[in-house]
Amino acid sequence: MKRYWTNGVKWAIILAWAIPVLGFAQADGSGLSAKAGENKRWGYENKGEKSGWWQKAATLSNNGILGTGISFGNQLDDILHVGYETEWAIPVQYEKVAKRFGENLAGVQLNGRVGFIDRYNRFIIEPQFEPVDKLEGFSRGLAVVKKDGMYGFIDKSGRFVIPPKFEWAENFEENDLAAVKMDGKIGAIDLKGKIVVPCKYKLKEMMTKLPTSNKLYKETAKKVKSDRDNGVYDELLVKIDEAGKASDALILDSLYRTSVPADSLWSVPMRYEEIARVGDGFALVAQDDKWGVVDHYGRLVISCSFDMIEYMPDSEMFAVYKDESVGLYSRTGALLVPPSYDRIEPFVGGTSVGWINFEHGQIGADGLVMDDLLDRAFAKAVVYDEAGLHSEARVQYKKILCIDPTYAMVHNNLGIMDIEGESFKEGMNRLKIANKLDPENKEIEANLKQAKKDRRERRWNRVEQGFMTAANIIGVAAGTALAVDAVKNGGGDAASIGQAVNSLASGDVAGYVSATSNMSLAAHANDGGGYAGADYSSGGNSGGGGNNCAFYRSEIKRLSSRLAHGTEANAGRKGRAAGMNKAHSISPDLADGASASDYRVIHSSDRLNKTYAKSLEQMQQKAIKAGCTF
Repeated sequence: MKRYWTNGVKWAIILAWAIPVLGFAQADGSGLSAKAGENKRWGYENKGEKSGWWQKAATLSNNGILGTGISFGNQLDDILHVGYETEWAIPVQYEKVAKRFGENLAGVQLNGRVGFIDRYNRFIIEPQFEPVDKLEGFSRGLAVVKKDGMYGFIDKSGRFVIPPKFEWAENFEENDLAAVKMDGKIGAIDLKGKIVVPCKYKLKEMMTKLPTSNKLYKETAKKVKSDRDNGVYDELLVKIDEAGKASDALILDSLYRTSVPADSLWSVPMRYEEIARVGDGFALVAQDDKWGVVDHYGRLVISCSFDMIEYMPDSEMFAVYKDESVGLYSRTGALLVPPSYDRIEPFVGGTSVGWINFEHGQIGADGLVMDDLLDRAFAKAVVYDEAGLHSEARVQYKKILCIDPTYAMVHNNLGIMDIEGESFKEGMNRLKIANKLDPENKEIEANLKQAKKDRRERRWNRVEQGFMTAANIIGVAAGTALAVDAVKNGGGDAASIGQAVNSLASGDVAGYVSATSNMSLAAHANDGGGYAGADYSSGGNSGGGGNNCAFYRSEIKRLSSRLAHGTEANAGRKGRAAGMNKAHSISPDLADGASASDYRVIHSSDRLNKTYAKSLEQMQQKAIKAGCTF
């Protein structure tokens, strides 16, 4: 199957110069643009080059297929990004942000204090300055900040180069001049903080742009340039440059992490119902029975909208669970792939294992499939579809599109299902998308022509591609793996091939799923540890469920381990709290008892452990129902 990537005159003059340009610009080639979220908080959207899942999603964006004249109406969210319209490189979490990054840094306001972050959302300069009306990045190696009610300029180490002594100020321009205010009037300073244009103007534009009054400013700019060329500022520029190099070294180091303070210095807001620390400066928090993630600054890294969240410290990722599906977020809170897999195992060496409908395959650090997992999942969905299990088929199709929005044959089959269900507009849109994604696919082309030609009498050939895919998988992928296994090791269940083919021919869903599950397990049985974290040693049909049982056993093992670890850790916390209380009762002046914060963490951890216990119980019940032993 081929897939394509689409991938008064005076005052009028003054006002004309004073009107700001609307919209948020990008700088430094970062592609990041400030944007407000629904909660009135600010973050940064990636408007630059797309990668991973977002590259696939962009194929269906307004610059891609949706820009070709196809009308989608209320179906837009479902088709476009499965509900994810904005790629937040830095999630909405700040009260205010700079419109653009300047010299790789942007000013942000958090909990009433201003600091400077890089594009990975790391505080290069900690939040410590007072709020201002307009936040900026850096310019000429300096940034304007406010302290004790006055404005000054810091270098990239956070050290004041020009003390805070102005009533107002803006960043330096390219001409090495910065507008400042003293005694209610505007003037300009040079890099040394010396007033070189007297503070006598009512508006900055009168000083810099108005032809009748900007002569002094323009002459001063020429003098400052001459002084710079003659070395007047050399000593100062060296110091500014040294601070800049030290900062830039941190920014360029992708492994750099800000230090995590002691628990007592965390700034997590009290609005959350539960808080459970998970390491590396992160804590899981609950609000209205939904979980999210905060860091020690109190920034909401992942919104409280998931049923459960797990932190994977080795890969610095978060697995998020929603409606029995799991997706991935990075440590900065950037979405890697929406909740779509049935299971994602811990990463080892940059790769992991993803499960869909008891099929498993290798996935990369970007959350995307690295093998034929989606093709195998598609083949099963086709069998469900042809057996009349349309709701089950639709669920599987949607899972595939969540992972790969550009899978043309899924759009094709969903389009046919919609048309057969008399949702003609939705069905036609799906077929148009499929045709745009894979214009050389004759089956899709024929279905689209047929749908246009006759809306009443339709004969579809939709199952052919699905069967061809399934046959290729059975006859080539699984068959080759089994044959090689049989020749080399005397192993392999060749009978499963015949069973699968016969099941396809007769429409036996249970037989087909069982056969292909067994072959999937056998084909991956000797992968030599490439699938991290799962126990497939039982193989075959032992325990009564084949690959299904392998999945259940692996999940039960993971949840049991998580529950045991969490219970043990919280028992230690309770013991320490009891010891502190006992010491306090003996010597109240020398020892403090456990604090309310200590008990809050204990209570939250107990609740999180109960969540794991409930998930474990549900998984055990599913395994028993499937006839599996564990």
